[in-house]
Order: sequence, then structure tokens, then C-alpha cells
Amino acid sequence: MDVSIVLINYRMAHLLTPCLKSIYSGGNRLSFEVILVNKPSEDGAEKLTEEFKDLRLIPFPKFGISIMRNEGIRAAKGRYILILDADTESHPQALDALLEFMESHPDVGVGGGKTVRPDGSLEFSCKRFYTMMTIFSRRTPLGSWFPNNRWERRHLMLDEDHNCPLECDWVAGACFIIRREVIEQIGYFDDTFYFGFEDVDFCFRAKKAGWKVQYIPSAVIIHHVQRKSLGFNTLSWEHFKSGVRFWWKHYILKKSNAPK
Repeated sequence: MDVSIVLINYRMAHLLTPCLKSIYSGGNRLSFEVILVNKPSEDGAEKLTEEFKDLRLIPFPKFGISIMRNEGIRAAKGRYILILDADTESHPQALDALLEFMESHPDVGVGGGKTVRPDGSLEFSCKRFYTMMTIFSRRTPLGSWFPNNRWERRHLMLDEDHNCPLECDWVAGACFIIRREVIEQIGYFDDTFYFGFEDVDFCFRAKKAGWKVQYIPSAVIIHHVQRKSLGFNTLSWEHFKSGVRFWWKHYILKKSNAPK
């Protein structure tokens, strides 16, 4: 088995049908399985197995991005694990492009595709690690007053050509392929990250262990982004707490610097 694709779901079954169709009808040559970790609700996700006969559905009682993804990884059989968000659609041969790049670059432990919005605009999915000024810019009016400030430009790697492969600090979890050897070396996603920063933390640990993290633009993924990312709501508060936890874990508690 080449790739195990892990999806998680809670009340997003209406998005999973186009996501799964894009995977199964994408013309990919690789061998793969699809694992859906589902927190039961009234969205009818269980019925997806009627349309997608090869789909492996795993009921899970709790919601949490890391803990649900880890459940899927434990069930995975592939040499690589590909994390995809439920609100994504894969371009034809996108999965092949990810696998081919990883196979030809054995020093790369984690890779991410080129995610675009439904209108085709780029969603910057490869980034440099957060600094305190980046967080300040994103969590205060500074970011809206000066959207093109130098801290944001550095964070989003706006000085680079995003049509070319790029080595980066971390790639977004909407499309996140992991070499199995990395998981065997550093472990799973840290499930203390309930919402957000689990991808940043995983890449941080992978780089500390000597692996490269790579942006792979030949693999194009449409990301519909169904969660609210603006405003002081429950998810933004959880994301903020995860950011604090990341800084405490890697910069305060261990007094470590970002990996080179």
C-alpha cells in the first residue's frame, strides 16, 4: 500500500462527497486506502460507505483534530500517510504528484500540496515558523491596518515563488503527507493541541529530528475553508490557546530555538 489517506469528520458530510469523488476519480496510479474517522452526528456520514465501497469508516466518540487524526493513522497501512481536510477537493493526479516527489526526495519527511481557494487564488500553505511579532500582527488590529507588514510577509514566505518547490518550516494540515518513518521516529500528532498548531508542532518536531519539510506545488488541492477564522469565537479562542501551548512547549519550557 502506497498511501493511507486520513480524513476526519464532524457535521461536514455534505463536503465529504465531493472530497471523496475527487480522490477516487482522480486518475491516480498509486495504491491507496481512505480512512474516515467520524464523530457520530446527524449528518449522515455513515451512508457514505454505500457510495464509496472501499471507504473505511471508524466511529470515534470525541472531537479533536489531533486525537481523531491519530486514530486514523493507527489504522493506516500505507508507507505514507496523507492528511486531508474534509473541505478539500484534489486536482487530477495530485496524489501521484505528492508520492512521486516524496519518493524522489528521501530526506523529506513531511510535504504539503498547493492549496487554492475555489476562485483559484493562492492559499499560502507553506510558511515560516511564527514569531511573537507574527502572532501580535495576527491577533491585534495591526494586521488589518498594515496587511502587508514585514512580519506577515516573512511568515507567508511572500519573498518566494510559490509556483516552485520550496523547503519551508511547516505546511498546513489541509494537505499534509507524512513518511511513515517520521511517525515511527517522533510519534503522532500531539493531542494536547485541540484545534490548530498541531501541524506546526509536528513539522517542528520533524525538523528537530533532521527531516526536511517541503512545499510541493505540482499537487493542487482546492480548499473550501468551512470554519470561521475571524472574530473572537470558540474556534479562534481554541486556536489562540494552541498557539500559546506551542510557544510554551518549544520555546519556554524547553528553552529551545527553532530547528535549522
